[in-house]
Amino acid sequence: MTTSDLDPVQRRQIISDVLAVAVATGAYGISFGAIAATMASTRPWVARSWRCCGRG
Repeated sequence: MTTSDLDPVQRRQIISDVLAVAVATGAYGISFGAIAATMASTRPWVARSWRCCGRG
């Protein structure tokens, strides 16, 4: 199936779903990065423990 085989409505729905997943994934990544940065800056012992155990 190629994109030309799709009905324009189906194509818009697929693109909408793809964009929604991309935005949700990006928001998750940003929030996880913010949490990690906050933990590392406010609790240095946590950051050290993650680095020493091969997780950071």
